[in-house]
Amino acid sequence: MALVGKIMTVAILLMSLLFMGFSIMNYATQRNYKSLVTGGDSGTGLNEQLRELTNQVREQEEKLEMVQNKIALETASKRSALAVLEVKSRESKSTIAAKRDELEQLTLEHQRNINTLSTAQDDMIRLKGEADALRKEVEQTLANRNSEFETVTELTDKINQAEGVLRRLKERSEQLRGN
Repeated sequence: MALVGKIMTVAILLMSLLFMGFSIMNYATQRNYKSLVTGGDSGTGLNEQLRELTNQVREQEEKLEMVQNKIALETASKRSALAVLEVKSRESKSTIAAKRDELEQLTLEHQRNINTLSTAQDDMIRLKGEADALRKEVEQTLANRNSEFETVTELTDKINQAEGVLRRLKERSEQLRGN
């Protein structure tokens, strides 16, 4: 029974395909293709549609060509702009390298100046210490000179007093002898 059902299904399929082929052939024989192509009574025919589509294709190809030309022009301008930017980039890199070298030279010079300044500062501190020592020595020498001057002054005063006393005594002695 299942086999008979399968056979009937396949037979129905084949018959349907056969009847479809007949109906397509019948339709093809009843249709007037010349009026369809030329347009006839119903309006625009396939020739007209073909011309319109061909014109549209041409217009679209022209637009495509214009867009491609525009893209090529923009690509060329981008390439030239990119070339200019690359040149500027190279110049900037060379400028940066020069500035780095200048910075290194200035850094070395600054370091030398710092070392010179440090040496000068150390010398100044040493000289200041020597100046302080010499100032103390000068003050000590002045103090010694002042004390010796006072001693000389005292001794001179004592000598002058002694000479004055001696003179008075000589005068008194002469007075006493002369009397």
